[in-house]
Amino acid sequence: MKFTKILLCLGAASMAVQPAYAEKKDKGPSRYLQCDGQPNNTTAGETAARLLGAITLLALFAPSPEAADPDARKFGEEGVAVCSTLLEGEEDIEGNPVRRLELLLARAVHHIEAKNYDAAIADVALAEREAQEKGFMDDPYFARSFARSFPQIKATALIRLGRYGEAQALIDQSFVQASYSVLPVLTTSQRTMFQRQPTESEALILDRKARIAPPLLAFKAKRLEELGQFAEASAARESAVMLNEIWNPEYADTDDFAQAAISFALAGNWEKATQYHDMATANLAERKAAGKNEDDQGKIIELLDLFEILSNYNKGEVQIARRNFAARSQWVAPSFGAVMATNQLLRADAEADDLWGGLEKTPEQLWQERMDKGLTEMVAKDADNKTLFYNIEGIYKASDFESLSKRVWRVEKSKIMQKEKINDGKEFGFDGYLLSLYEGSIDAKYDAYLLHSALLARHKGYKEFFFAPLLTGRGYGMVHFVEPENSERYSEFSLNAEEVISELSQIIPPPEEVKLRKQQRRKKKR
Repeated sequence: MKFTKILLCLGAASMAVQPAYAEKKDKGPSRYLQCDGQPNNTTAGETAARLLGAITLLALFAPSPEAADPDARKFGEEGVAVCSTLLEGEEDIEGNPVRRLELLLARAVHHIEAKNYDAAIADVALAEREAQEKGFMDDPYFARSFARSFPQIKATALIRLGRYGEAQALIDQSFVQASYSVLPVLTTSQRTMFQRQPTESEALILDRKARIAPPLLAFKAKRLEELGQFAEASAARESAVMLNEIWNPEYADTDDFAQAAISFALAGNWEKATQYHDMATANLAERKAAGKNEDDQGKIIELLDLFEILSNYNKGEVQIARRNFAARSQWVAPSFGAVMATNQLLRADAEADDLWGGLEKTPEQLWQERMDKGLTEMVAKDADNKTLFYNIEGIYKASDFESLSKRVWRVEKSKIMQKEKINDGKEFGFDGYLLSLYEGSIDAKYDAYLLHSALLARHKGYKEFFFAPLLTGRGYGMVHFVEPENSERYSEFSLNAEEVISELSQIIPPPEEVKLRKQQRRKKKR
């Protein structure tokens, strides 16, 4: 009875401190929902009251928690105003330091919607300062999740102010802090259309993306081609071919062959370029003869056409190359970098009469045109009241990662990796092992797979392995251990086991360290 009275008091107290719920009942969405689409805090008192309410009449009195509702968000200046009442109002000012950060970033987003970019940058700075003062930035879980929102939102505002270099530098800085954490690596936004020159950390970003998810080798190659680094790009293209031989040995990809041929041609390696061109044409013919035409045969033909133009140029048939390139008003299948480089080759020493169609514009004009179009499309999305909010990350919980520690660090009779290789060429067709966890948050699961792969590699005597996250359904991973003789062959997309362990053991530590952490937390609470 005494315990019931205590909980009743807690329930009554919770009703007294939750004006947002009363607003929901009497006036529609609370100011919290109008600010960022997320409800007010759930206090310990409310939680206890609702638990007891399941078996008592307290449920009649305890207010129901408000559900998240992004559609309730205000837009632009209206959003700024409603967020400000929770941050700076005369009463009901948000006192939860974490919730304040969320509201501050929401107000920054609303400033961007209203095109008040300097005000958005100021709000991000305020949020970052408060996070530093509260010690949140020293938390590795916070740093890998919510803290990434600060540079992302500030960079978004800087781009709209035309300060592209500053914007990408911020993104680069946030990336370095978690360069082996799967979801942060994959979701780091590279606004490459605004950067004609590589940033200081760009090589690292491209490298990590391709190693954390090897299918992104094509993404890496495209960016290197934009930068004119065709020797490096062709190495990535060739690695994509090798990866496909392992990933899907039953299916040779004509597109991979053709893209590699163009990249090697622009790198000046005509022996390799011709080899991959011949592989592309042979594979195209074989698939046609087998009644298995390419899904997008027009794309393959376009790639082969561009290769032929480069071949004509290489053989000194420059006028033929110019005429065939200019005749096409738009190139879709080749990378933008490959088209731009070909344009530059063919415009060199050309007469005015030759500069028509696809040769009318300079590489600089092509770049500016793409950048202007990209910025226009980006700013247009600012009005949808959702895209900008994707820049606000959730917050990782230490418990989500630490709860996986025992399974991750158990390398004898692993409970995560399947015993048999998956190389049946059917569902996955991958010459490697499937990684599966039935429990765990999606935030922690992929890092758990990656760290477990590195620990298994070390346990089995391998220095390197490669990994692939399967971002579908419940979420799986794949691992392939690299034999020493294949180290150089797979060097574009393999991972060093010790480097991965060094970083990820900070967030999924061994069980004995998890135990020690919990003891230390209990002492702090006393």
